[in-house]
Amino acid sequence: MLTVGCLLYLAHVVAAFSSEHAWSHATAYASTARQTEALFGLDWGGGLYVNYAFSALWVSEVVWWWMASASYLHRERWKHITVRAVFLFMIANGAVVFVNGPMRWVGLAIVATLVATWSTARPQPGERIHRARG
Repeated sequence: MLTVGCLLYLAHVVAAFSSEHAWSHATAYASTARQTEALFGLDWGGGLYVNYAFSALWVSEVVWWWMASASYLHRERWKHITVRAVFLFMIANGAVVFVNGPMRWVGLAIVATLVATWSTARPQPGERIHRARG
């Protein structure tokens, strides 16, 4: 699922850059700044760089999984939780905070599903991650 999710996310990024921003970083930055100002009163497009970092994180997770799955599955618990927290933050922002109308409810359902799913199979403190994923 890690790989499929990443591919779907990257398809979303490509579609957004193509249809919404005409493949222009400047346009995407300005759009991000407008949305951030409308929600928080801050005319700042730096959230776009946060999205770039998130993309790099997700791709690096997939590469790590494919190149060294044993290492990936046995990483320290804090690394696993940190990555999940970043994913949850980004998904909540993209699917709830920066969305209007009925799609916000869909986003809330997605976030709730992730929280429920991720919290049901928690490793014990000090335990390494070893569940099969991918």
